[in-house]
Amino acid sequence: MCPVRAYGDPGAARDGGQPEPSADKLDLAQRSLVLAHRSLGLAQRSLNLAQRSLGLAQRSLVLAQRSLVLAQRSMGLAQRSLGLAQKSLDLAQRSLDLAQRSLDLAHRSLDLAHRSLNLAQRSLCLAQRSQPGPSADSLGLVQTAWT
Repeated sequence: MCPVRAYGDPGAARDGGQPEPSADKLDLAQRSLVLAHRSLGLAQRSLNLAQRSLGLAQRSLVLAQRSLVLAQRSMGLAQRSLGLAQKSLDLAQRSLDLAQRSLDLAHRSLDLAHRSLNLAQRSLCLAQRSQPGPSADSLGLVQTAWT
């Protein structure tokens, strides 16, 4: 609808109060209407792009959340692996300690065996010296004692 012109307008008397719009004004109004339609189209396109961007942002957020969950799981598994490695290291250290104790006991057993051998040789010498006849010393059968 076109606006009503004020009383005294030259075009108002012809149509019973409705003046004829000038060609320039009509052309300007049509151009404004075309520009308004274009602006509306551009605004609609901008809205569509914004909605697409929002959808992509939401998808990115979901993927980021999934990545975070996977990273947390990986970190949990890494912590478990680290704990198991620490337990394995502790067990290896215990095994090494036990092996060292076994080695120490073996050395002690060897020392005791040498002492027993020395005592046995001394006993043999004493027994042979107390008997009449040639001694084991004179026959070269007695070895020197281990210390």
